[in-house]
Amino acid sequence: MKICFPTQDSAGLSAVLFGHFGSAPFFTIVNSETNELETISNLNDHHQHGNCSPMQSLQGKNIGAIICRGMGRRAVQALNDAGIMVYIGEGNTVEHSLQKFRDNQLTPLTVDGACQGHGHHGH
Repeated sequence: MKICFPTQDSAGLSAVLFGHFGSAPFFTIVNSETNELETISNLNDHHQHGNCSPMQSLQGKNIGAIICRGMGRRAVQALNDAGIMVYIGEGNTVEHSLQKFRDNQLTPLTVDGACQGHGHHGH
C-alpha cells in the first residue's frame, strides 16, 4: 500500500511530519510493501482555509492511506469517501509513524476527531 505523509522537508524516512495535511510543503510517499519512497512538493501549500486541494498533487499516485498530525473535517470525509484511510501520526518522523502503522498501532482520524480550522495544535 502507498502511504502519504505530509512533511516539513524532503528527507525521506527522516522527514519530519508537518502539522496539517493541506499546507504541508512536501508529501513523502512510501510503499509499505517495497519500501519504495518518493517525495513530491505540495503544489497547493499556500491556500485560504477551506480552499485547499492537496489531492491535486497526489493524483495518479494510488494512495491507500494518509498519516498526518491534523486534517480538516471535509478533507477526512472526502478521503474516506474515496476509500483512503487517514491515521494520526506518532513521533516526529515518517520512519517512526510508518513503523507504528506496520505494527497496527496508529489511531484512525475520524470526522469527529478532525481539526476545526487552521491554527490548531492539538493533534
